Amino acid sequence: MKLRIVVTLFLALGFAPRASLAQFPSPEEYLGHRVGADKKLVKWATIETYFRKAAATDRVRIQELGLSSEGRKMIMAVIATPETLKELDKHKAVQRRLADPRRLKDDDEKKHLIQTSKIVIYINCGIHASETASALMSMELLHELATRTTPEVRAILDKAIVLLTPSSNPDGTDIIANWYESTLGTEWEGGGLPWLYHKYAGHDNNRDWFMLNLAETRNISKMLYTEWFPTVVLDVHQMGPGGARQFVPPYKPPVNPNIDPVMHQATDLLGAHMAMDLARHGKKGVVHSSIFDLWWAGSALSEPRNHNMVAVLSETASCKLATPITVGKDGKTKDGKGKGGGKGEGVLPSSAVTPNSLDPWPGGVWRLRDAVDYQLIVSKSVLTTSTRFHDMFQANYIKFGEDAIARGKVGAPFAWLVPQEQRDPGAARHLLHLMDQKAVEVHRADETFTADGVEYPPGTAIMFAAQPYRAHLKNMMERQVYPKRMTAAGQIERPYDVTGWTLPLQMGVHAVTVAKPFEVKATMFTSGVPKPQTRITGTQDGVALLVPAATNDDFRLINRLHKSGIAFRICLQSDHTRTPAGSLVIPITERLKNAQPALLDGLALRLERLTELKGFEPHLCPAPPPRLAVYQPFAPSMDEGWTRLVLEQFEFPYKTVHNTDLLQGDALRDRFDCMVLPSISVKSLMAGQSVKATDPKYAGGLGAEGVKRLQDFVKSGGTLVCIDDSCNLPLRQFGLPIRNVIPTADDLKVDNTKFFCPGSILSATSDPSHPVGYGRSAALSVYFARSQAFEIVKNDDKTSKEVKDIKVVCSYADKDVLESGFLQGEDVIAGKGAVLDVSYGNGHIILFGCRVQNRAQPHGTFRLLFNAIQSSTMTR
Repeated sequence: MKLRIVVTLFLALGFAPRASLAQFPSPEEYLGHRVGADKKLVKWATIETYFRKAAATDRVRIQELGLSSEGRKMIMAVIATPETLKELDKHKAVQRRLADPRRLKDDDEKKHLIQTSKIVIYINCGIHASETASALMSMELLHELATRTTPEVRAILDKAIVLLTPSSNPDGTDIIANWYESTLGTEWEGGGLPWLYHKYAGHDNNRDWFMLNLAETRNISKMLYTEWFPTVVLDVHQMGPGGARQFVPPYKPPVNPNIDPVMHQATDLLGAHMAMDLARHGKKGVVHSSIFDLWWAGSALSEPRNHNMVAVLSETASCKLATPITVGKDGKTKDGKGKGGGKGEGVLPSSAVTPNSLDPWPGGVWRLRDAVDYQLIVSKSVLTTSTRFHDMFQANYIKFGEDAIARGKVGAPFAWLVPQEQRDPGAARHLLHLMDQKAVEVHRADETFTADGVEYPPGTAIMFAAQPYRAHLKNMMERQVYPKRMTAAGQIERPYDVTGWTLPLQMGVHAVTVAKPFEVKATMFTSGVPKPQTRITGTQDGVALLVPAATNDDFRLINRLHKSGIAFRICLQSDHTRTPAGSLVIPITERLKNAQPALLDGLALRLERLTELKGFEPHLCPAPPPRLAVYQPFAPSMDEGWTRLVLEQFEFPYKTVHNTDLLQGDALRDRFDCMVLPSISVKSLMAGQSVKATDPKYAGGLGAEGVKRLQDFVKSGGTLVCIDDSCNLPLRQFGLPIRNVIPTADDLKVDNTKFFCPGSILSATSDPSHPVGYGRSAALSVYFARSQAFEIVKNDDKTSKEVKDIKVVCSYADKDVLESGFLQGEDVIAGKGAVLDVSYGNGHIILFGCRVQNRAQPHGTFRLLFNAIQSSTMTR
């Protein structure tokens, strides 16, 4: 009788045993070894196949999210009871309504949905491919949820829908697994990777969540904000190998001011249960209120939080990919390194008992399986706690949206406007597109209206603050003011990431903050922000097209013209009216007419047909296609990856070159017109990785011979473009009479109280008459990421005779330098050079002291880089 009751209960809850479970083996049975076994990693196809096998059970469906940057399928397991899976569309619709309380009819419906809805919980694994445990852990978690009938599993699936991504970077999963396999038994086992573990971003793939440059972030964002609207998100990571074994919330200060205080409490609740469950299982070394802050708004953790989702971070100590390590009581690894550096930097020694680390880990051997165990406990803790407090989390989800709407109605700012008239309409449209992709409501004014005493025409874009995702809207549009915090040692506390990211400033878009209530008839874009259209004015009998220098799209057009073999010329002087310096003049031919639709597709340009070229001819210069090279070190550089991505987005053909390409073969000038050195330290440029740290064929850097080849390249007429850190190579090696006034990174570690500017937006001025400044306004915003500032000094006997001239293209503002973020020591940088053009021999060295393409975000300064590249083939 008791057995019949139990079976009946299991059937009622959707936990009937199925023969198909035999088709879904345990991960250990499937792999032939335990998950997390020493020196065993798993490739993406193996993980993907295992997840697809789970569909043989009646608790799992596999959803394809899209393709990765290198074309692998991204998948997500949807895990629930069979009954819930049969009604997924209904549950998705309910969750969408909870996310936007304006869709709820009344309090009775609200109460009903709170009690009857399935809480949606999303677990994101594997974004950082070198953090190898979580993708493996996801296989065990999937098997447990899909097959077991324990009270814990029943309680979770009775109230929840679990979304589980085994890897949000499947390309990296393979890159790391393949490399690790090749290192086994070598001196560099588990280290020495010579490439980024994401095609473009490497570790920075978790810095793209508001800019959506990467296929992976676009795919997951679409799932989060347009389809599933999860209530709780767990982002599973690993940190350095030393110090604590596991980080859980609470976070350390500062906190982002746009996040609802209740959100912090909900996060801390989950963190407390994570810590308690770890302790209950005898897991030591748990730390909270350390390492990670809540300021930055662009990660896989912070962006869901900006969308009213309770997002929690799990960070577990690492080994060497899958090779065990030994850690002492002092928190240092056996090889004598610090506490892991990077994300683990600053953690107290393992043996220290503190209020935020009550049961420290005593040190010892640390294995990949240890990390898997910790992550399993943390993941199940989040699932169990979220379902235990189901009604509270679902009610809070509604309230977050209600409060955001209410705040937007009663307090400034009431809206942000993006007028149609923009210097770069394509950049403005892209900003609006990004907001739309992140589920921010964008309206178009149907009529003339007045806001804050200013009249705006129909067509003006409006983003009202009174909407559920107000936090995201504010975080993107307003200027950040990062609080100054001091350490016990009297130094300025370093933020976890950057301090300022304001999109209109970064993108060069004119946006207006509305401080008072206003009325307007407007229509919301429901099918995306319309693509830009090119406008052509002038009579049909024109002899040439004039493209005034202004937009980034100018360079998409330039590169399409180059590819099509259609000649054009660039105007070297401005008439200060319709023709700024850098404008294009394209002869109208039958070939141009036939190619015009493809040339202009998707571009936001303003073209004019010219009936004659009188007055233009003396100032027109041919602009052949530049032969462009981008240097890629075998000590991987994220900035190099972002540089490639920006060039590809704007259709620049380029060749990636390595040390051997520079050190061997024909002279560089015979092969290239322009060489770009992304932001790479001088140490890395010169020496690369050591022969003991990686496969010897990837060891080493440019060395003295590489420097000489670069010097010869410039002297013979080439253009060397240096970005941020790499500027210090010619400053130290080429005999330039230029001083970098910014303290070195090592100096700042000792004392940052005189100058400190970590990831901020600064005010600058540029010279639009200079070829590198063509098409930019005199005032612009630049991104400073612990970057450079230059001072031209008096020539002396150390100055190379090859230096002919130095032009200042851009300077930091003389005062009020900070626009968004944090700046200590304005006097150090005020008025100093941000971008210099050094005439060296017959060529040029362009020094970009600011990060003009940082993480593919600052569209407002992309053009400076593009100008530098195109100028390499122009006579000037």
